[in-house]
Amino acid sequence: MSVRNVLTRFLAAVYIFAGGIKVYPPTPGFKLDMDKTFSNFASACPTVLFGYKPEGSLYRFTTGCVELTLGLVLLFGPRIMKQISCIGLMIIMAGAVQTMIHFHDYKQMIVPAFFFLALGYQFKILSSTPSSKTKKA
Repeated sequence: MSVRNVLTRFLAAVYIFAGGIKVYPPTPGFKLDMDKTFSNFASACPTVLFGYKPEGSLYRFTTGCVELTLGLVLLFGPRIMKQISCIGLMIIMAGAVQTMIHFHDYKQMIVPAFFFLALGYQFKILSSTPSSKTKKA
C-alpha cells in the first residue's frame, strides 16, 4: 500500500469521524457542550466581518456537514475531486487556526495546523503526475 493511499484513508477517516460527531452527536450532553464551544467559535467566524454571527448549533452542524462530505469525497471520489476536497478541508483548517489565534489558544492550534500541512502534502501527492515508463528502443 502506497503512502498516498494510507494518507488518503487516514485523512478521510479523521474528517468522516469528526464531521459525523458534529452532525450526529452521540449524547445530548455532548451536543450541548459542542454547541457552547461553537457559540464561542462563532465570534471568530469569517462571516462576522459581514455582520452575520451564526448560532453555535448551526455553525457546528454546517462545519460537520462540510467535513463529512469532503471526507467522503476524499475517500471515494476521483482524483480531481480528491484534490478539490483537500483544498476545501485546508480552508476549514485555516479557519480553525485563525479561530485559535483569535482566542490566543496557541496550544490548540497545533492540531489543525498539522492537518493543514498533511492535507497540503496530500494535495501535492495527488497533483503530481504519475511517472510514465518509456520504452527503450
